[in-house]
Amino acid sequence: MLIGFLLNRKITFRYCGNNAGALRRYVASYGFGYIINFAGLWLLVEKAGIAHEIVQGGMTVGLPIMLFVIQKYWVFPAAPAHCPSHARLAP
Repeated sequence: MLIGFLLNRKITFRYCGNNAGALRRYVASYGFGYIINFAGLWLLVEKAGIAHEIVQGGMTVGLPIMLFVIQKYWVFPAAPAHCPSHARLAP
Protein backbone atom coordinates (compact mmCIF):
# COMPACT_ATOMS: atom_id res chain seq x y z
CA MET A 1 0.00 0.00 0.00
CA LEU A 2 2.87 2.40 0.76
CA ILE A 3 4.40 1.92 -2.69
CA GLY A 4 1.00 2.56 -4.27
CA PHE A 5 0.70 5.77 -2.25
CA LEU A 6 4.15 6.97 -3.23
CA LEU A 7 3.68 6.22 -6.93
CA ASN A 8 0.22 7.78 -7.07
CA ARG A 9 1.41 10.85 -5.18
CA LYS A 10 4.47 11.41 -7.33
CA ILE A 11 3.56 10.10 -10.78
CA THR A 12 -0.20 9.74 -11.24
CA PHE A 13 -1.39 12.90 -9.49
CA ARG A 14 1.88 14.90 -9.08
CA TYR A 15 0.79 15.97 -5.61
CA CYS A 16 2.93 18.44 -3.67
CA GLY A 17 0.71 19.11 -0.64
CA ASN A 18 0.80 17.75 2.89
CA ASN A 19 2.06 14.16 2.67
CA ALA A 20 0.86 13.07 6.13
CA GLY A 21 -2.67 14.27 5.43
CA ALA A 22 -2.66 12.64 2.00
CA LEU A 23 -1.46 9.34 3.49
CA ARG A 24 -4.28 9.37 6.05
CA ARG A 25 -6.83 10.08 3.32
CA TYR A 26 -5.28 7.36 1.10
CA VAL A 27 -5.58 4.72 3.83
CA ALA A 28 -9.13 5.89 4.60
CA SER A 29 -10.11 5.67 0.92
CA TYR A 30 -8.87 2.08 0.69
CA GLY A 31 -10.61 1.21 3.95
CA PHE A 32 -13.81 2.63 2.46
CA GLY A 33 -13.22 0.55 -0.69
CA TYR A 34 -12.85 -2.64 1.36
CA ILE A 35 -16.03 -1.87 3.28
CA ILE A 36 -17.94 -1.27 0.03
CA ASN A 37 -16.56 -4.52 -1.40
CA PHE A 38 -17.51 -6.61 1.64
CA ALA A 39 -20.91 -4.93 2.00
CA GLY A 40 -21.65 -5.43 -1.68
CA LEU A 41 -20.70 -9.09 -1.49
CA TRP A 42 -22.77 -9.64 1.63
CA LEU A 43 -25.80 -7.82 0.29
CA LEU A 44 -25.78 -9.12 -3.28
CA VAL A 45 -24.52 -12.67 -2.66
CA GLU A 46 -25.89 -13.55 0.77
CA LYS A 47 -29.14 -11.59 0.70
CA ALA A 48 -30.00 -11.29 -3.02
CA GLY A 49 -28.61 -14.67 -4.06
CA ILE A 50 -26.55 -13.42 -7.00
CA ALA A 51 -23.55 -15.58 -7.94
CA HIS A 52 -20.41 -14.34 -6.19
CA GLU A 53 -18.41 -14.46 -9.44
CA ILE A 54 -20.73 -11.91 -11.02
CA VAL A 55 -20.77 -9.65 -7.97
CA GLN A 56 -17.00 -9.73 -7.49
CA GLY A 57 -16.51 -9.17 -11.23
CA GLY A 58 -18.59 -6.02 -11.00
CA MET A 59 -16.72 -4.91 -7.90
CA THR A 60 -13.40 -5.53 -9.66
CA VAL A 61 -14.44 -3.08 -12.36
CA GLY A 62 -16.30 -0.54 -10.23
CA LEU A 63 -14.07 -0.15 -7.18
CA PRO A 64 -10.89 0.94 -9.01
CA ILE A 65 -12.90 3.60 -10.86
CA MET A 66 -14.43 4.79 -7.58
CA LEU A 67 -11.02 4.83 -5.86
CA PHE A 68 -9.45 6.78 -8.73
CA VAL A 69 -12.11 9.48 -8.46
CA ILE A 70 -11.75 9.63 -4.67
CA GLN A 71 -7.97 9.91 -4.97
CA LYS A 72 -8.13 12.54 -7.70
CA TYR A 73 -10.50 14.87 -5.86
CA TRP A 74 -10.01 14.10 -2.16
CA VAL A 75 -6.75 12.27 -1.43
CA PHE A 76 -4.57 14.21 -3.89
CA PRO A 77 -6.57 17.36 -4.73
CA ALA A 78 -5.30 19.70 -7.45
CA ALA A 79 -2.31 21.69 -6.29
CA PRO A 80 -2.05 25.48 -6.42
CA ALA A 81 -0.41 27.00 -9.50
CA HIS A 82 2.80 27.66 -7.55
CA CYS A 83 3.40 23.94 -6.99
CA PRO A 84 6.95 23.12 -8.18
CA SER A 85 5.82 19.94 -9.94
CA HIS A 86 3.42 21.97 -12.11
CA ALA A 87 6.12 24.47 -13.00
CA ARG A 88 8.25 21.71 -14.56
CA LEU A 89 5.32 20.60 -16.71
CA ALA A 90 4.60 24.02 -18.18
CA PRO A 91 5.59 24.47 -21.85
